[in-house]
Amino acid sequence: MLTETETRLTRALAARADWIAALMDWYRETSRDVEGITRPSWGEVEEQGLERIAEVCAELGLEVVRDEVGQLFATLPGAQRDLPQLLIGSHFDSVNRGGHYDGYAGVLAALGTLAAMVDAGVTPERDVTLIGMRGEESPWYGIAYIGSRFTCGDLGWEEMKALRRVDTGKTLPEHIAALGYDPEAVRAVAGTPRINATNTARYMELHIEQGPVCEDAGISAAIPTAIRGNVRLPRVTCTGVHAHASGAPFGQRYDAVLATVEVLHRFEKWWKARRAKSGSDALLTVGKIHTDPGQEAMTVVPGACSFSFNYSSTDAAEIARGVAELERLLNTVAEDRRVRFEIGFRTGSSPQALDAGLRSDLARAAKDLDLEALSFPVGGHDAQVFAKSGIPAAMVLVRNQNGSHNPHEAMEMAHFQEAAAIYALAAARFAVA
Repeated sequence: MLTETETRLTRALAARADWIAALMDWYRETSRDVEGITRPSWGEVEEQGLERIAEVCAELGLEVVRDEVGQLFATLPGAQRDLPQLLIGSHFDSVNRGGHYDGYAGVLAALGTLAAMVDAGVTPERDVTLIGMRGEESPWYGIAYIGSRFTCGDLGWEEMKALRRVDTGKTLPEHIAALGYDPEAVRAVAGTPRINATNTARYMELHIEQGPVCEDAGISAAIPTAIRGNVRLPRVTCTGVHAHASGAPFGQRYDAVLATVEVLHRFEKWWKARRAKSGSDALLTVGKIHTDPGQEAMTVVPGACSFSFNYSSTDAAEIARGVAELERLLNTVAEDRRVRFEIGFRTGSSPQALDAGLRSDLARAAKDLDLEALSFPVGGHDAQVFAKSGIPAAMVLVRNQNGSHNPHEAMEMAHFQEAAAIYALAAARFAVA
């Protein structure tokens, strides 16, 4: 049952539908690529998005701040400003030639929530702050959640200055400086939390769903139960010996590609058996596999091959089992095929349950709006970082026909409006109470 104030808020959000759609369309055109969209972390296109939304927030009368790395904080002041704030938002960057809605839809849901509060004349009891983050996606610098980790004080200067963007070869501080921000100012605050469990009561994030689960069910929204953790190996290398395809005899072939394929094939069989036997929710992805472009040829036995490895689960023990099995297979196949494997740099994150109380509030909001919402675990998001920092966190997902991290990612605005209504109502109920 909605109160009079909640009804005004919901109607105000619906009235902003065309305004939100126009901002959605603007950024699609700004960041359009050969296919899909591309918004590199700490790149000019990402910066344009942050600048535009900062301008819109200022037009709404919000208090607008950009932090040392250019992230956006836009606050609707509460009546009691000493209360811990409600933090809402998402990220601006994308994968290369990815989908338009990944991250940005969550920024606009947060913006729409604040605009609806302003339009409906709602003054919250506590501050409600939109956060627009950078660097959530891992392809650019090799690690994920750079912006949220920086915000929570979980990313020190030594780690930041060692990061290089894959496409340019330049360091993160160099890209920060190129956008007009001061790396020395970043260094001075790196490792110090701007957001923590003392000044922030909750974090809420709306995001496009990453796989078409809602689409298959015909339901507009979901309230995730947990975020999968993972181990990520950006570059596992196999070294054999380059040789003549028709000249090297069978007993003297040290084929790095066939060794790599054998490892991956045997790991996939193990992974499928684990899922069948134990009901594991683990997911395997090999997103990259390459031979040496300087020596590869149809007539050459490949002496070098590399691949990436991503194994994710809501169960930390299952992730550890996957790593152990991969290492066992690498050793076994290396010995059998007389090649050498090296795992290299390793990164990842721990599984994170999302806050039960906040999920319950979102479920109640959906029920009061006569909307259905699914529940299932999801892949990595900034919400994971805030939850790890002790801030209760939860998410709302929007139905997406074609999966995420691809140029065909899709979202109907009617589905977005329903999911955003759940999100806004739960946010307002907490902030206004």
